[in-house]
Amino acid sequence: MKKLALLLALLTLLIGAVVPAFAQSSRTLTLTEAQVNSAYAVSNPRNRNLSNVFVDLQPAQVVLNATYTTRVGRATTSYPVSATIVPSISNGRVVWNVTNITVNAQPAATSLISQINASIDSSWRRYVNANAPTGRVTAVTVTDADISYTYTAR
Repeated sequence: MKKLALLLALLTLLIGAVVPAFAQSSRTLTLTEAQVNSAYAVSNPRNRNLSNVFVDLQPAQVVLNATYTTRVGRATTSYPVSATIVPSISNGRVVWNVTNITVNAQPAATSLISQINASIDSSWRRYVNANAPTGRVTAVTVTDADISYTYTAR
């Protein structure tokens, strides 16, 4: 599950990478589902146990689907993994919260989801502190087709 947390953190960084692209005025930047799925972090996950990674944008949420393969000796076992992530804005920043995770159609424990959310939160905070210009995110919208960020400089 730590590897799933890493993948989720990478996804949030990928989607959040648009924040530094904003100029001094208020702007909206939109990424299509195809753009997100063609991004290097999605098409070439850092964790080589993950394959078939697909980001499905849905109204007000992002669903991440992948196959996780374990290898013990010569035996390999693959499990379908799905995670639902919902964005919100807190203090001018986008916060990503995992609301549901299933592995092999079995739901993850609430305590594990809390640990993953804490990992995403700290990774996101470090990324924004290092890369984002001074300003505030005023809106984030996810539809079936795209995700949009509106950012206003201070």
